[in-house]
Amino acid sequence: MSKWIWYHGDFEIYHAMKQNFDREERGMTWPAYWYTSNWNHNVYFKRDYEVTHKQTFIVHAKGKGYVKITNLGSDEHESKFPLDTKIESPIGHIRIQVFVSNMQGLPTVLVEGNQIFSDEEWVASNFLGSDVSVGTSKYFTHANQNPMKFEYSQRRLMASKIEIIDGGTLYDFGHDITAQTLFKFNNNFQQITLSYGESRTEALDVLGTYLKHTLKKEKDPLGQYYPETKTFVTKLRAFRYIYVPDVSNLKKIGQLSVNFEYVDFPQIGNFKSSDNELSQIWKIADRTLRLCSGVFFIDGVKRDRWVWAGDAYQCYFMNRYDFFDKEIVERTILGLRGELDIKQHLDTIVDYSLYWLISIELYYETFANKNFVNNIYQKMKRLMDYSLEQTNDLGFIYGRKGDWIYIDWADIDRNGTLCAEQMLLARALQSMVYISKLLGKDDTFYQKNIMIFAKILIIISGMLQSMLTLTAMNLG
Repeated sequence: MSKWIWYHGDFEIYHAMKQNFDREERGMTWPAYWYTSNWNHNVYFKRDYEVTHKQTFIVHAKGKGYVKITNLGSDEHESKFPLDTKIESPIGHIRIQVFVSNMQGLPTVLVEGNQIFSDEEWVASNFLGSDVSVGTSKYFTHANQNPMKFEYSQRRLMASKIEIIDGGTLYDFGHDITAQTLFKFNNNFQQITLSYGESRTEALDVLGTYLKHTLKKEKDPLGQYYPETKTFVTKLRAFRYIYVPDVSNLKKIGQLSVNFEYVDFPQIGNFKSSDNELSQIWKIADRTLRLCSGVFFIDGVKRDRWVWAGDAYQCYFMNRYDFFDKEIVERTILGLRGELDIKQHLDTIVDYSLYWLISIELYYETFANKNFVNNIYQKMKRLMDYSLEQTNDLGFIYGRKGDWIYIDWADIDRNGTLCAEQMLLARALQSMVYISKLLGKDDTFYQKNIMIFAKILIIISGMLQSMLTLTAMNLG
């Protein structure tokens, strides 16, 4: 089966940028406040074939480029062909290369043929260094798809309850959802305001609500009016309630519905208890996790909608017991890490870089996919080395200017070397050694750094033992 292919990690970098630039707050678009990695704009893909009889194939691409076939026999004859045309391959040992560039978007390729087709066996290059494995997804296997547009499952929903309050109309959808709002006008467009809320109180607070949208017929940055269907479609938002102020008979103007977007993850895990309240807690927790699980694990569906490494690390554990999806973990790991060169801690947070390093061991422990770990090892090594560059003479990590020391909002002095950070660094070094051994890489440097913490642990253990002995003596 043919699959769309791209330079490994680029799909995730591209979509992470879209995700982290999508936050909306009180009429403003609020992009993430950290360095954003870029994807490769000029790449080529290749694979060698042993062709016993002539094969016909076609290459689809997102971008500009061409196809090159090299006869790897004695003459090494080369032939070049345009994209999106049927190509007949020669017989023998051949190499097929697809060169594609895309200034604005993601260079991707789909090769369709009986013997010659794109899959995980192809490799990619950005013209620097060694070839890398291509990236693929189970969601992108058809020529009419565009890997730059993630295809969600969709379901049209109507409000479960409608109330007239203070001269306006309140729509209740039963629980939080992530959806586009659709308003189909009966006749001509009329300007109305949509006030969103997780609660009734928030939605009814038209002046202070977090998300509010006054529809514009033209040049509306938060949605679009389609005159042919007389329908306005907003951007994706999270809410339970929508309040339309100053309109008590909205049916005269039109009909409001929503387009619920989600990824249809399987129901692998389940939980039931004789305690109905406990069963309800599981049900709501499962629904909340699924709302926060799309292209990536995100921190929340309403406000940030950003990919945070700390929030994602928790989701990796929950994913094990709920829908056990491997691809969303891979997408989140790759989207967080970005390009090979590291210029800043993930999400600007020192602890989050360390959580990311630990997550690679957790990933392998969960899915035992050595190939993915091997593909990401250089990015893991670069981040580990980057983190160790900001340790003092004792081997303790500290925050530099521009770094955020997070530690779960703890109300403590975060300056200098903190115990919690050293615990995470020691655990990240353990993961680095584990993965290095798994892949047969040299782990000597990281072993030396771990020994620093091993010695400290021996000292602390000795101190604790002495304290316990003194306590026992005093009690005696």
